[in-house]
Amino acid sequence: MKGAVRLSQNKKLCNIDTIDWGMLAPGVPKEKHVFKENREEKMCPNVCNRSCVVERNSQKRWCWNSEADGCQKDPDFGEIGRPS
Repeated sequence: MKGAVRLSQNKKLCNIDTIDWGMLAPGVPKEKHVFKENREEKMCPNVCNRSCVVERNSQKRWCWNSEADGCQKDPDFGEIGRPS
């Protein structure tokens, strides 16, 4: 992928901070991604389910939502931090 991620005017969008955008757009600096006029952060739980694997380097869980099946998966390694 050569481009950055841009998401705007999506009033239902949550979990922007719990998604590893670098995995989706490798080589694109984090500051190039644009997120504007989406759902207010205070309206979003932005919490990953405890079943999501913790990334070794950052001790962070990555997920699409707070459900048990909402963990973000690495296409090469399955769940982040755990080889498949």
